[in-house]
Formats: sequence, C-alpha cells, structure tokens
Amino acid sequence: MQIDSIEDLEAVKNKIRFMIQQHDLENVLLGLRQASDKLEPFMIAGITLFAIRHCTAGHRTRTYRALEWSTLAPLADLVTQYLLTDPLTFDPTIQQDFYNSNLAFTMLRLVGSQMPYNISLFGQHAQPLILYHEIPKQLAERINIPRFDFEASFEKINGVSLTDFIKAGFAAFIAAQSQQGFTRSYFKRARSEGINLPEDKDIVLALDKLAADTKKLKKLYRSYRLHDRRFGMYDFNPLFLHPIVRPWRQKKAVPIDQDRMIAPIPDLIAFRISMGIYYQMFNRYGNKFSNYFGHVFEAYVGRILQNSVPAGTLLSEDDIRKTYPTDRGKVSDWIIIEGSTAILIECKATRFSRAALTTGTEDVINDSLKQVMKGLRQLHEFREACTAKQPGLEASYACTEFRPVLITLEPLYLVNSDLFREHIDDKLAAEGITNLPWLILAVDELEKLQPHMAAGIGLDKILDDRNEKPLNTILEELHSQTGRTYKDSFLYDAGDRELYERLGLKPVLERCIKAKNLLRETETSHPPLR
Repeated sequence: MQIDSIEDLEAVKNKIRFMIQQHDLENVLLGLRQASDKLEPFMIAGITLFAIRHCTAGHRTRTYRALEWSTLAPLADLVTQYLLTDPLTFDPTIQQDFYNSNLAFTMLRLVGSQMPYNISLFGQHAQPLILYHEIPKQLAERINIPRFDFEASFEKINGVSLTDFIKAGFAAFIAAQSQQGFTRSYFKRARSEGINLPEDKDIVLALDKLAADTKKLKKLYRSYRLHDRRFGMYDFNPLFLHPIVRPWRQKKAVPIDQDRMIAPIPDLIAFRISMGIYYQMFNRYGNKFSNYFGHVFEAYVGRILQNSVPAGTLLSEDDIRKTYPTDRGKVSDWIIIEGSTAILIECKATRFSRAALTTGTEDVINDSLKQVMKGLRQLHEFREACTAKQPGLEASYACTEFRPVLITLEPLYLVNSDLFREHIDDKLAAEGITNLPWLILAVDELEKLQPHMAAGIGLDKILDDRNEKPLNTILEELHSQTGRTYKDSFLYDAGDRELYERLGLKPVLERCIKAKNLLRETETSHPPLR
C-alpha cells in the first residue's frame, strides 16, 4: 500500500488496527517471540505497541498459543511499512521546513527510531554494578565530588536496593531469553539451584518496575506520544520503561506460577537495568544527579582504560593537575601516551534527546550537542597547550601528535559521518576552532575494544581504522589478530562469570563469544532505512 499523504498514513494505521485486534495480546506476543529470528528488533517493538493499544488483554487462567508466522507476516509487513515512512516523503509543509537542512538530520530520525532497540549484551550485569554501585562508593570518599547518595536515592523511588534490582533484572533477562514466556516461579527454581537472588518480596518489587500490564503501558504511550501525528511512527515506546509485558488484566496479586510475563525484546531488560537506571535517576533528580554522574562516568571510563593500556601510559586529570593547576587552563579527563602520540580523552555523559531523535530539527539537535561542543572546546584548548609545550605538561613533551577523543554515555548516531562532521566543524569554526581532528566514541565501543587493547593493540591504530571503517569490521579484524572474546573482558571477570555460567546463560554467552555475534552493534551503516 503506497503512502503518499497523511490520509494514506491513517488508512495504513486503520488497517493495522483492524488486523491486529482480531487476536488476543498474548497470542501476538508469543508469535513475535517465536518469529524473533525473522524480524528486526524495531519491527517487533512496533508490532508490540500496536498490539498493546488494540488487542484484548487475556485471562491468566487460559492457555494461549503463538500466532503462526503465516498470520503474523502480513501484519509485520504492514507495520514495517508504517515505521519506515517519514512524513518528509509526502508532506509539502515538512518538505519546505527541511528544504535547506542537513540530510544527516533527517537520517537521524530514521536511525534513531531503529537502532536503540539493538542492545549490546556486552557486560550488561557487571557494567551497571560497577557504574552505579562500586564507583559511587569510591567517590564518596573524595572531597571534590558533589554529594549524592546513589544507593539511597535509587531505593527511594524503587522500593528495592540497587543491587537487588540489577540481580533480579538480570535473572528476568535470562528467563526471557531462554523461553517465550515465563512466570515468577522461574526465580524460585533458580534460587533452589543455589543462585544468590534477592528475597521474594524484592523480586516482586523489581518486577513491578520491569513489567507492566496493558493499562499502564497504554497510559504511558498516551503521555509520551508526539503531538504532531504526522510523526506518529516515531512515538516513544513504553517498552523502554517496562520491557516485560503482563498480557492479562492485573487486578490483584496472583500465585507465582500464574504470574505470566512475556518480554517481546528480551534485550530491552538488559537495557533497563543498565542505561535505564541512568534515565530513571536523571528524570527524577535532574541536574543534581547529572552534575554528580559526570564524575562517575569519568571514573568508569578510567576503569576501562586502566584495564586496557600498560601501566605508566595512562594519566588522569588528577595526575595532570599536580603540575598544571586549574588556573593554567582546561585539561582532558585522561591521556594515553603511545610513543609519540598522546590521545586526549574527554568524557561526557550525554546522548541525543528524544526530541532530537524524533524531530530531526536543527535547533533541537544543536541543543543535544551542547555537551559535545563543550567537550570539543575543552579538548581543543588542552591540545593547543600540549602542542605549545606549556610548562607543567612535560609528560607529553615527547609527543608530536595529539588526538582528541570524546567518549559519550550512549551512541550519538551518525555523529562521525561526513555530513554530521561538517555541521559540527562549522559550529567550531564559528568559535575560531579549525582543523580539530576529533572522534566521538560511545562507551560501549570502548568496552568492546578493551580486550583487544589489553592484548597489546594500540588505541592510536584503532582510531585510524575507526575513521575509515565501521566498528564491527574493526572488531572482526581485531578478533582475528588477538583471538580475544568477551570472556577476556574485564567486565566478564568483574561479575558476569558466575551469572553467565550458573544461570543457564550459555546461549547468550555464545552470542558474545562468537566473533560474528560479538559484533552485533549499534552501527548505523546497515539499518533497513527507506
């Protein structure tokens, strides 16, 4: 069905509603789990949202069967067509609004509606424990860090401790990975096998944050949906907040073996107990939290680098400040010295806002880039000081090349592309900054590179390759050189080993260890864009 107008768009939505409301919600969700190898995650998410909005919630005492692929496939095709339609293709007003805009901004809408569902499984248990539990405890002893009690603040809004929430969430992720649906009895069985899981009451509290029934999910959808319905295909999906669906009417507490749950995209559970914690804390505590968390993120990047490069080649901001005080100027958070090259690393716990990913307008994107621009200005100032061999920077005097790298909390889709680079370089030039050879990496990229860097591969060489190749290609080449896999990651040793080996996670572990599955990335070079 061709979509050439807003009327055509509404007709497609009406047809989807007619087709999907003929089925019970649980049948659709089970069908999606059964067909997960046939559909991209963003397609599953889109079909799930239509099902939540229009299907009838089932009864917990009934037995349901997965919707057959022959029935699901036509529906999937129609939903995918809707999701891949951008109003720029048919609306004259929008075409006029975007007439002279950077093509990357429109591409960002499309990429931003697809790639967030491709969740990296790299260290999704160990990473949040280090990032939200271990490092905050360490920083509590430092006098120059803003005061913020991470653990108490988290428990205040969730009713369960941070570590119990992560453990329960990771166990739920394993349950969802291993079967199409599961009940709370899974946790009882896991505990009987000797797994150190939280008490039942804490499991229930954690699941109430991870799971939701259709009533709650519909309410969230309505509260977040875009006002301009021409952009309805980019609506926020409440699965990011509650990745587990209770597909029956939840009116009262039920026995554990009847509390049926389905995670249409199990990997979103891993997201919820990692990046989802950051978003929940930021949304509740605002700038008080973000000002504090910047120090946490800087320390976490340092932890990765300390497990990546030889001792004596890594300098922290504190090391630099011993000889180059604050009144002399800006410095980077970390420096790696590799021969005659100094890699200057600045950390920013930033990401594209939801508005930037859904509208693609220049002013909103520029607002999302404020922290990026601030970081690049800092790197430029420090790079100039290093190049000029300012007193106090003797540690880098032998270096002839200074490479500025910005590490972000989440992937900034397309940001290293030529079109986006041109936009950022123009903004830098307006401030008198030219010829800055910057590169932006997300922290999950650094996590994946860490085992290979620890094997002796220099970051300088990796950065050369990153300017020319997608990350998955680089990782394939590095794997062939080092033989390193996820089992060689510091994250695996830091806490994932027991859970991966004892909680029945062999299939998931194999996804991380095998070279091709290790590379399942949030790369922007191959999404099914239209």
